[in-house]
Amino acid sequence: MKLYTEYIRSLLTQKIRTQKKNLSPGLYIWYVVITIIAINIALDVFAWLFNETENFSEYRSELMTTPSKLYAYMGIFVFPLVEELTFRLGLNQNRSHILISSALIFSFFITLFILHIYQDEISNHFLTYLILHPIIALISFFALNYRKFEDTSLIDLLVSLVKNHFRFSCYLSAILFSLSHILFQLMYQNISVLAMTFGFITYFFSGLIFNKMRIEKGFLFAVIFHACYNALGFLPFFLTSD
Repeated sequence: MKLYTEYIRSLLTQKIRTQKKNLSPGLYIWYVVITIIAINIALDVFAWLFNETENFSEYRSELMTTPSKLYAYMGIFVFPLVEELTFRLGLNQNRSHILISSALIFSFFITLFILHIYQDEISNHFLTYLILHPIIALISFFALNYRKFEDTSLIDLLVSLVKNHFRFSCYLSAILFSLSHILFQLMYQNISVLAMTFGFITYFFSGLIFNKMRIEKGFLFAVIFHACYNALGFLPFFLTSD
């Protein structure tokens, strides 16, 4: 119990560990699983207290059982890599990685804005997203690394934010991660404010857990765990689809 309490405390404080964690990989993953289950149980309790159980259940059911097969496979094999690159690559405090993550974050929200503005004119939103996101990200990254802008205060601000305010940047990463999912869903789903709040909290704490994986276990481990996490979420879809 003491080890688990320390794990939860470190999850919320997001401290950088200078030496390897004493927990074995198996016990570490088990703590993560327990935490995720605890978060979802807590959300169900809140939904029951606020008499939103039916709305929240419908929200979850729609998320898990209505995606296309392409979206489900992308959610397991592609999105974890893209999201880890976007929201957590720069958490190792490497300057180039910080700029890559910044460019990807900027690109994601700009792409989402374009899809929202032209949602009636665009026939295939998913394909448009897959094309626009990397193009805008590349332009943004090259702009940030352009010689005339390389030493500007904006670049210094981005780098110093992660290096000098690491805990805040971890919270900001989890918030942006959660916000990206909620905004994407709001474009295509009608959900209540309370269900949206519950969803935001779930994604936020998931983001903190993915942050911890990235910091303590490395980028590849974080991507693999993220993929496994998404695979469990899409399991009802694969079980109910023909």
